[in-house]
Amino acid sequence: MEKKLISVLMPVHNAELYLHDAISSVLEQDYRDIEFIIIDDGSTDNSLEVIRGFEKNDKRIVLLEKENSGIVDTLNYGFQHVSGEYVARMDADDVCMAHRLSTQLKFMKENSLDLCGSAMRLFGSSSRIKKYPESHDELMTNLALYGKTIPHPTVLMKTEILQYHSYSNKFPYAEDLALWLDIAFGSNYRLGNCPDVLMNYRVHGKQTSKEKKQQQVASTIGATDYFLRKECGIFTDQELNANYILSKSRMKSTTQNISDYSSYIEKVRSYLSNKNLDLKYLDEKYYEVCRKNTFHGFMVKDLFLKTAANPSVRQRFELSIKAALRI
Repeated sequence: MEKKLISVLMPVHNAELYLHDAISSVLEQDYRDIEFIIIDDGSTDNSLEVIRGFEKNDKRIVLLEKENSGIVDTLNYGFQHVSGEYVARMDADDVCMAHRLSTQLKFMKENSLDLCGSAMRLFGSSSRIKKYPESHDELMTNLALYGKTIPHPTVLMKTEILQYHSYSNKFPYAEDLALWLDIAFGSNYRLGNCPDVLMNYRVHGKQTSKEKKQQQVASTIGATDYFLRKECGIFTDQELNANYILSKSRMKSTTQNISDYSSYIEKVRSYLSNKNLDLKYLDEKYYEVCRKNTFHGFMVKDLFLKTAANPSVRQRFELSIKAALRI
């Protein structure tokens, strides 16, 4: 494989407890052609001392220091100093596998991808493996339906993407999702996830996702609605609200929600079809939503049969039975 320089970008803010493991895991990659850009975002603990200790012994480390301004500004600042053909994200409390970069780069080339995440193993206060959709087509569907997308700390992407897309403070605590939506619906770049577990993702009580959950949910909704409208421009407030209620929330739906959601699915289908994407993922997710809402009766089955592309015999039969019993 022709060697390409990969820039690994890691923002740091008061992460001294975890930095040694995170930095070591990057420097020990079997893919050696890297520059490791570490941006200290105004740490007040001993993070800088830890970083400088590594910097003395490895010239691949580029240390940048700045006043504290948050993750979005720090990442965008770091991107300005990238010189590699590819850029990889890394969090200061995680540990990547030694073959992470080589495996992702190979997967990207084999699948003609421009941006790639991977599966993760959670450790710390939680322990499990998290898998994500592999194909570009399924990811496009998931981005429109609040499904699993791309885990931010695992991303490797072509640096050229950053010439046209960047992180935004408009959607706090969901800046990664906003970027994926912008890239997916605002360009022709292809996204995917390597199925291999390439990152050990540390779970602990001080993470943003735990501290700011409510604001993160609001930003997730705002980003999804904003980019769908920006690039597609065809959705009503009622359709977008129904998409959230039926695709993401645990709220009980109304018959109007079901009707609005079916209209939403039709418009998403038209958009994805125009991009020549496989629609089977959309039909599968639409069916699952309808199957969970048959307590509304036959109107759910009728809307599904009207909207779905090629309903199977099993789907027809199961929806008929569940709708008749309203379960």
